Amino acid sequence: MAVAALVISVCAAVGVGVVVVVQLIAPASASAAATVPGAAGSWPFSEGTGTTTADSSGNGNTGTLGTGATWAAPEVGAHSIAVNGTAAGAVTVTGPVVNTSASYTASAWVYLTAIGGANETFVSINGLASPTGTTISGFYLQFQGGTDQFAFSVRASDASSAALTQALGPANVAPGTTSSAWTT
Repeated sequence: MAVAALVISVCAAVGVGVVVVVQLIAPASASAAATVPGAAGSWPFSEGTGTTTADSSGNGNTGTLGTGATWAAPEVGAHSIAVNGTAAGAVTVTGPVVNTSASYTASAWVYLTAIGGANETFVSINGLASPTGTTISGFYLQFQGGTDQFAFSVRASDASSAALTQALGPANVAPGTTSSAWTT
């Protein structure tokens, strides 16, 4: 599944949290197989003001903060963002960022201040459909409220009924505790 747009959905479900850095790594080209791949997109949220955040990967994928995302005191780095737990609590990047039919890595630094009991997506990516936005996400980096654990979830195809593959973190993570303070 190819990529149309990245949505850094920073706790866009029901919970509240802070994300400091989001980074997507794409594979190196075949001619550069011996090198370490560079970031396809990286958003350290270092601005501290305004409605956009720069892509520090050098690929120009500027993110736009939704009305539910605000700048917050730094936890790691110069600044961070806090979200209000609604769909507007997102940073959106338009245009292709990473091709999910090839190898890639997605990571985010997350601090949970509360757990709302539902799944909370931190990073997801919209599929390439016509019109864009009518498909499910190619992947979800999220917190699963039912088991209180972080998960990386991928569907086998661009359909909600497609097989789901997940990599799961430890269960019973608690908000705001030393053991779960900053999680990647």
